[in-house]
Amino acid sequence: MRKKTGLILLVLLTVSILFIRTEMSNADEQVAVVLNGKNIYLSEVDQALDLQGFIGQLHQMNPGFVQVIYQTEAGAELLNEYRKANIESVIMRKLLEEKIEEENITISDERKEEIFNEQVKYILQENNMTEDQLLQNLKMQGIESFDVYKELLFAQNESVLLVAELQNKVIETITVSDDDVQNYYNENQEQFVKEESVEASHILVEKEETAREVLEKLNGGSKFTELAKEYSLDGTAQNGGELGFFTKGRMVKPFEEAAFSMKVGEVSEPVQTEYGYHIILVTDKEEESVISFEESKEQIKNALINQKQVEKLNDYVNDLRESAEIEILL
Repeated sequence: MRKKTGLILLVLLTVSILFIRTEMSNADEQVAVVLNGKNIYLSEVDQALDLQGFIGQLHQMNPGFVQVIYQTEAGAELLNEYRKANIESVIMRKLLEEKIEEENITISDERKEEIFNEQVKYILQENNMTEDQLLQNLKMQGIESFDVYKELLFAQNESVLLVAELQNKVIETITVSDDDVQNYYNENQEQFVKEESVEASHILVEKEETAREVLEKLNGGSKFTELAKEYSLDGTAQNGGELGFFTKGRMVKPFEEAAFSMKVGEVSEPVQTEYGYHIILVTDKEEESVISFEESKEQIKNALINQKQVEKLNDYVNDLRESAEIEILL
């Protein structure tokens, strides 16, 4: 589960909107929410909701509209409506922060190293780059080493990471029994039916005359893959016309009907569809079958665990919300 949570977390790290605690005096500020006897000020709400980012997006779409927001009473009311619409997320984050402090949740050095390695691995995979290339990109942004990047990562995302650790603690005891897995398999057999499928390649041309020419060359001993590369008009040409396996309902009707009626190794007559004329080669077939319990059990177990985790987290945050004393003053 930790790995799974880590992957979700990696996305959060790149887009997170954080509470940044500040030591400034709030004495003259408007109180937006009173939560369990503590004030949440308007500036904290705006920071948590990234109100400046929201306004920046509006500015990109309509610079004049942003002036109206800042200079009119109606504009001020619009911003307040935005706060009201999103205030629950601010309250929930504050409740989680209280819980983190109450339970003394921290991130160990070992866990930090694990999170950092996951983050780097994710970036490398998503951008198809090497560590050296990533380091060069970081240096272009003024980050001279991975150590500096690591410090920035945890300094800027501490709140999100601590929430994730709290979530891990809430769900760490969740398990699913073998009986639960077996029962799910038995009661949901329709989910484990593997439909009949066909593996095929094709050569797509514009005119029937060209299709007949291709067919003649095939009958004369030319290789299907080479003719596909030479003649085919769609993107499969570079792969010799390979389409892979497909089930019924995935292809246009005339093509599907022809492919499913053919034998393995058989080449079709020209088949006309809205895209042109196809010469089809069926390379394999798989009959409808039932995926065995042994093949399915790990996937079922993971799905059931995930479902229980989501339910447990929802119950947890709902309980926090219901037991809190909250006064919204917006």
